[in-house]
Amino acid sequence: MAACRLRIRDVPMRPTPLRQRPNIVSKRWLLFVLVGIVILGAMLFATRRGLSHTSVMGEIAAARPARIHTPLFSIPIEHRPCSRLPQKPGETVPRESCAADAGLGGLERLARAGESSDPDSLHASALLAVVGEDGTEQAASAAIARLSRALRLSRQRVPLLVDLSGAHLVRAQRTQNPRDLLEGLNYALEAAAAEPRNAAARFNAALALQTLGVDEQAEIAWTEYL
Repeated sequence: MAACRLRIRDVPMRPTPLRQRPNIVSKRWLLFVLVGIVILGAMLFATRRGLSHTSVMGEIAAARPARIHTPLFSIPIEHRPCSRLPQKPGETVPRESCAADAGLGGLERLARAGESSDPDSLHASALLAVVGEDGTEQAASAAIARLSRALRLSRQRVPLLVDLSGAHLVRAQRTQNPRDLLEGLNYALEAAAAEPRNAAARFNAALALQTLGVDEQAEIAWTEYL
């Protein structure tokens, strides 16, 4: 039998097109970046509108207090000599010379007994508690209770909101409880919204944000305060 030859034609091979896999990692990073930009833009926009607390609550809910500073109140708080007698270097003024303590003590007893329905008396006794007792947890709690009651009775809300903010921030320093920081921030923002030029309200808002570790928001708040 005659041998049969099969002639195979050389057919140029065309490369089979490979299916390109999408770069999933790159797309995910792009999505994260876009979402981050949107969130940051919303936070900055809300802050420029007056430090709205709703824009930052989600960011600070899980934060913990880190640094301690002194909040401001609705009145200037400073230590002054309680005697007109000149004080010599290295000496202290006897407490008996502080005649003003008698009146404040009476106001303190009145508010502590729960007999006062006057918001001004409650307000004054609350400031005495939170400032005059070295900012202990018990004193701050008593001040918060009195300020909350005074807020329900008074039409002058801004000073009470500022002092509620300060009292919560003082208690947060003692208890390391982020809930007090959130309450302090909330009252400060409410006061700043009602009275945008209130320096104490803006200071306390910036202080709360800084203590919570929300650094970008805190930087904006400090800039607005200054």
